[in-house]
Amino acid sequence: MFTYILKTFPFLCIIISLSCVGRVDQKQAEISAPIDSSAITGSMAVDKDDTPASVGLLKGVDDAGYPMATLALEFPDKKEVEYYDVNMEVVPNASIPTLNSYIGKKVNLEYKTESINTLLDIYAGGKSIFGEEFAPEGDYIKTIEGTLSGAEEVTAGDLPGMVRITADKGQGLDFEFFITAEMVAVNKKSVKGYYDFLTRNTVISISLISK
Repeated sequence: MFTYILKTFPFLCIIISLSCVGRVDQKQAEISAPIDSSAITGSMAVDKDDTPASVGLLKGVDDAGYPMATLALEFPDKKEVEYYDVNMEVVPNASIPTLNSYIGKKVNLEYKTESINTLLDIYAGGKSIFGEEFAPEGDYIKTIEGTLSGAEEVTAGDLPGMVRITADKGQGLDFEFFITAEMVAVNKKSVKGYYDFLTRNTVISISLISK
């Protein structure tokens, strides 16, 4: 299953970074109705004028499979390294050679922050469709039961597709995921999704600070 999660999130370092993960109390999640994804996936910084800007030290660049990469940055006012996704097809002058040349140097960074749903596993008929023996566990793990949609075909490109699990009352959640044959087999069927809420930082622009 972790093979699928790795494909789904090329930026696994974000998942394991505790500074990037927003936790929700499990009991509260269990008694509350599913949250419509439109309420939690909107960007917190849409307009360029409102986009946060920071000066940081670029510590590393992780090639996550074109066109994506993950940047590790250290900021003067923060003790921990933070991670940022960059789409090299979208961000001007961003390429692996260029970004690598910035390592160890200070950069100007503009980015947006958004909350997203991260799909961890799907159960159908009481079993993981990915063949996992145990369901995801932890106080932060949440579930939603409903009909899976959007998994009409296996993802063929470099970027994940979008699937949705819609509960009986019409509320649902959207998930970015590299769609697999196992998911196609249960599309339009009743499933149980295990998921978490994460915070993702996406680079809008990056430039080297001239000395």
